[in-house]
Amino acid sequence: MLSTNIFAFAIAIWIYDKTGSAAQLGLTIFFGILPGILLAPIAGAIVDKLPRKSVMLTCDLIVGALTLLVFYLVYNDILAIWHIYTLIALKSVIDSFQNLAYSASISTLVPDLKLRSKANGMLQLSGGINDIGAPIIAGLLLLAVGIEGIILIDIASFVFSVITLLIVKFPSVKAADNAGEQDGEASEGEGGTFWQNVGYGFKFIKARRPLVILLGVIAMVNLSMGSATILFRTLVLDLSNAEVLGNLVSFGGVGGLLGGVLMSVWSGFKNKITGVLLSFFAVGLSMVAVALVQPNVMMLGLPVFAFFFAIPVAMASTNFIWQSAVNADEQGRVFAVRRMIAMIILPISYLAAPAVVDYVVNPALAAQGWFEQLMSPIVGAKSSADDAVVFLVMGVFCLIVAALASMSKELRAIGVVVEKDEKDDEGQQAELETA
Repeated sequence: MLSTNIFAFAIAIWIYDKTGSAAQLGLTIFFGILPGILLAPIAGAIVDKLPRKSVMLTCDLIVGALTLLVFYLVYNDILAIWHIYTLIALKSVIDSFQNLAYSASISTLVPDLKLRSKANGMLQLSGGINDIGAPIIAGLLLLAVGIEGIILIDIASFVFSVITLLIVKFPSVKAADNAGEQDGEASEGEGGTFWQNVGYGFKFIKARRPLVILLGVIAMVNLSMGSATILFRTLVLDLSNAEVLGNLVSFGGVGGLLGGVLMSVWSGFKNKITGVLLSFFAVGLSMVAVALVQPNVMMLGLPVFAFFFAIPVAMASTNFIWQSAVNADEQGRVFAVRRMIAMIILPISYLAAPAVVDYVVNPALAAQGWFEQLMSPIVGAKSSADDAVVFLVMGVFCLIVAALASMSKELRAIGVVVEKDEKDDEGQQAELETA
């Protein structure tokens, strides 16, 4: 995972060096997300039909081959931007298969509920390590071995991944081996047509109102977080330089790392929804804080740290809820729909947030009317003020979403079920030890 993120950072730098265009870089991010999101339900249906270990092995081999193709194009100096768009779009689709197979395997690899909470925390911990290490290592390796060397390192990592997967034993997936069994349901859709299985995830979630509410809340928070992700770069660069931006991103990565450490040693709140909602409140507050302190670059570190610290807590808690609510043999299809609905908002926010800044907020501030008089005392009059306005609005929006979600008894009931499951699991373990 680390080497792949290093490769992604290096390719981003290569694109910017070649084109000097932020728009080209934005399109690269767009193509790297959207195809996998749109095809996720199809990927989920296939993941539930095939051994997940085989799916992950096949994905590693395909992505390794695509990376080898990039090496060939770079080595012969014929790599073009359209090559990048095409290959990244293909990789997005393959990643969708691999991520779904990976996330759906956690329930079978870690059946103990308390250990599963910590396992989800360790996954977020690895993400924090990548956030810190990838940008720094990518910059050093570009100077030391160039883009060709980085690609070869990434290819070697795929070989290591394949060997590891061959060694690890994956338990067989049994129908209705967890939460769905409590509802008296077997794994529906197994005998249906392929397209019925593709649509099964929608049917499953639609029939469970608390999961619909949770998914809607996550999608709305992702709208805020996507806007923050794309605008933070321009906000900092308007105030300072790329070195300061890199330092702030790395400091945020430290926050993500510590959040992952916390969740890997602590099972989280008994009611997992509490962890989710508190994290969303922290995200909203950190975005508001960025807007308020942004003329002072040095003050941005604390809200950035809090923003990234909250994400592993939210993700580990959310993953546990879904793993507990969905049968292991259905998780590929259901998680695919969950991924599509929650993530489709990100590429939209990546395109919409800069457009709102350029065509709505900036002209409104420049007009020096009531809007400028209202916002200037809050965000200041620096060149970053237009970005800060969007940070402020989306941060408040995130806080409102979290507040409304906390009032939902149906949503909080998910946590009650999880708490009951943990107690049941403890009872089962005690019975086994007595026997």
